[in-house]
Amino acid sequence: MGKRERKKAYKDMIKQINNTSSGMNKSTFMADELAELKTQIKEEKESKEMREVVLTTDVIIEEGYVYFLGLDFNIWRFKKSSTPEMVAVLASDEENLDRLCYGGHPSEAPLHFIDEKGNVARIPKPKSTNELKHILLGLTKNEKLSLAAYQSDDLETCGSKEEMEYSNYIKFHVDNDVIQMEKIEAQEHEKYYDYTKAIAIYEKIGLREEAARVRKIIADQKKVDQTVVQGDQITKTEIKDSVLNRSNVGGGSSKMQELKDLTEMKKEGLIDDDEFKQMKKEILGK
Repeated sequence: MGKRERKKAYKDMIKQINNTSSGMNKSTFMADELAELKTQIKEEKESKEMREVVLTTDVIIEEGYVYFLGLDFNIWRFKKSSTPEMVAVLASDEENLDRLCYGGHPSEAPLHFIDEKGNVARIPKPKSTNELKHILLGLTKNEKLSLAAYQSDDLETCGSKEEMEYSNYIKFHVDNDVIQMEKIEAQEHEKYYDYTKAIAIYEKIGLREEAARVRKIIADQKKVDQTVVQGDQITKTEIKDSVLNRSNVGGGSSKMQELKDLTEMKKEGLIDDDEFKQMKKEILGK
């Protein structure tokens, strides 16, 4: 969980606490939520402590690429749907090979990845996908992708069933992380009424129902802003002027009817609270 996700988690927790009715329930809920967050932070810290930098390199990480350690012990990179290219030769140096090679049983060989600084790092090989889940908590999205690519490299021809399972699990974990991050980004755009960007992100990550919901918000707003009366389009200002004009003329609707109309306008969002109060005063002659 990064700083941004942790901040959102705290905000959501406070919101839920405020929506909890009794003081006792609030205290219990808050204690449970804080305990869960503390556990998550602790697991992330433990995960980071498990990683070990094996070899420092001069590789500069470029945005959009996934870097990984190949079976040939050289560093490779690729973009989506592109052929991998070698970016650093490590295997020609005997000292490098000594650091990268594992002398124990192959089943216990650690998993390698390229960290955010371009160095070769490794984590102990987990005994299960459940253990792998906890280890992954301390890795960034790019590092997880690097680990998945390292696991995928030629696994179909020389990898074990267990290694394939790890690789698929990592990919699934990363995909979920990416979707969650982009969903948060879409919600931020929506919060600030940038509906077009929100829809584009929801569509990109396959959340079509969310995209449809935002489109409905836009459609509903257009209905309010483009109200049609007897074929003639009228604006919010014209509606307000109409109500005020009737209040200044002796004939026409009664003040009760005018106040009723005014209340309806407020309900439909045509006027805000301040406008409602001001127009009410003018109708009542105060």
